[in-house]
Amino acid sequence: MNEDTPYPAPSLGVTLSARAPRHWARLSGQVSSKSCAGELTPLPGAALTVERGHESWTPATDAGGRYEQWLAGGPRRAEVTVTAEGHRPSAFEARLPSHGDVRRDVVLTRTDC
Repeated sequence: MNEDTPYPAPSLGVTLSARAPRHWARLSGQVSSKSCAGELTPLPGAALTVERGHESWTPATDAGGRYEQWLAGGPRRAEVTVTAEGHRPSAFEARLPSHGDVRRDVVLTRTDC
């Protein structure tokens, strides 16, 4: 929270816990980088493009290469493309059932191998 006062503003910790609606689904996973030697390491900052119908979302991976996106569940499949600088892109389809928890891990190969 920002403040705009000449007086000291108190600081307090806040935690929010929320439950997604029952008709929503979670798409999550981890993106890893595959080195030329075949070693896998988490890939922070990878970009995901999730498209379904006329809607799209662009989550990115965190410092541990993890991503998470909540979407309305349903029969329509989502098209997911994963990209990162210096890596070959990867794509997959995911069906996201209502109240589902879909995990898809992705490995991107370096382009200099």
